Amino acid sequence: MDSIGSQSAQSVSIQHQSKNPMTFVAIVGGNMTIQIQEQEIEPRKISLERMKTRSREFRENRENPVRRSGITRGMRSLILGAADGRPCPTCGTPMRFHRNSPCIESPDMATIEHILPIKEGGANEPDNLIAMCLACNRARGYAYNQTSKATREEIDDVLEWLWLQVNQHRLSHVVELQFALLYPNQHRIFERNWAKQYARTQKEMKI
Repeated sequence: MDSIGSQSAQSVSIQHQSKNPMTFVAIVGGNMTIQIQEQEIEPRKISLERMKTRSREFRENRENPVRRSGITRGMRSLILGAADGRPCPTCGTPMRFHRNSPCIESPDMATIEHILPIKEGGANEPDNLIAMCLACNRARGYAYNQTSKATREEIDDVLEWLWLQVNQHRLSHVVELQFALLYPNQHRIFERNWAKQYARTQKEMKI
């Protein structure tokens, strides 16, 4: 396995190939490249290229975002029910679905996350929805909201981080992605706020 993490002193970037938008490469120090096919991920979920295209359309047309409440009760129950006991796609923590006590919140509670944020044109469709623990869901929100999106390049950078984060376990057989190196700003915000979720729970338990 090629490890990007071992190249800590070199710059790393990820970009799509112009001849094939379904392929992107990790470029380390301007020398080593690692090609990754999006087809190897999961065709049922939104692709990185589609996320970027949809974001451009949404912003250029100044559309209004969909409502989170637009997710049907049936779809919500199906996604959360299937997530119970399964590892969170981001942190690996086993998720819990509080079927009989939906008002109880805990960091490991299963929630529904939009892979492409609704603020970027994300839809309430199955290909854009994924089960995720509450801690990661909230931390992703902080990372997205607190990261600069003043230019198209910065927006695409955030979208890449969001997409890669929920697909990192599927990419592990191709390349070991070290988010702290690839996306230091988003990673720092995410880690800080993820830890806060568990710190808050421990504090409440002591009271």
